Amino acid sequence: MDSEENNNVENKVEEENAQKEEVENEEKEKVVEENQENQEEQPKEEVEDEEKEKVVEENQENQEEQPKEEEQVKEEEKPKEEEQVKEEEKPKEEEQVVEQVKEEEQVKQEEQPKEEEQVKQEEQVKEDEQVEEEQPKQESYPEEKLENEEVKEIKEAPKEETKEYEPKKETSEMFLDYGLKVKAQWYNENNKNEESDTIDIVFSTESKNKLVLHWGVFKDNQNDKCWYHPDKSCYPPLTTEFDNYALETDFSYLEDDQKEQKIHMRFPKGNGSPKNDLDSLNFVFFEKDNNKWHNNNWQDYHIKLN
Repeated sequence: MDSEENNNVENKVEEENAQKEEVENEEKEKVVEENQENQEEQPKEEVEDEEKEKVVEENQENQEEQPKEEEQVKEEEKPKEEEQVKEEEKPKEEEQVVEQVKEEEQVKQEEQPKEEEQVKQEEQVKEDEQVEEEQPKQESYPEEKLENEEVKEIKEAPKEETKEYEPKKETSEMFLDYGLKVKAQWYNENNKNEESDTIDIVFSTESKNKLVLHWGVFKDNQNDKCWYHPDKSCYPPLTTEFDNYALETDFSYLEDDQKEQKIHMRFPKGNGSPKNDLDSLNFVFFEKDNNKWHNNNWQDYHIKLN
């Protein structure tokens, strides 16, 4: 019995040792396989690293070559651009040369007739001098001398100066309150030396206040009225009828200088005609800004129309 038990123990030990060896063999095989795999992976990684390095080097080379290529392209384009500029400038220069030649020809053509005329004039003067030297001087008879003297006197007689008609002007300055001043000028307007047809009156003021001329005319056949409406043809611009007797005309800037406000009036002159029976212009001033009348101390202002 003891021998059997020993045999069983030994068998178990052997089996256990066999199992351990198998386990150890399997582990060794795994280690060998892992080493082989690692050895296979290492060259792959090295290849990948080498490829990466090659890619990096190629990129660097490309970057270095790009500016070189750009410079080459620029250098190739420069002469082309210069040639284009030269080709564009050539026709301009040719045109300028052609224009200069034309101008010079025109100047020559203009100068040629002048020079020819001068030469002709000089030749004529020389011929006239020669003719005068060749012709003997003829003594003029006393009658001829007298005739020549009369002709000279007629030629040398001063010409009569023709005087242009200058209309007679009259001026009056009216000084209103606190520095306001109005100037009136009136003159006869006629045709040359004939009797005057109209009388023109121009009122002007440098005041910037808004002034109104309040006016009417006096007729010698209307003794009961001092103010009267004239014919509407005598109304200046900006005129309105104030009532049945008086009119109002605003001063305005008639010229571009904007310095003086003016009113220009024109009336037919009397000359005894029943149609032109205006005797005088009666007027006062109204100041809109201050709502004030300027009436010459209630005596009004007057300008004779006859």
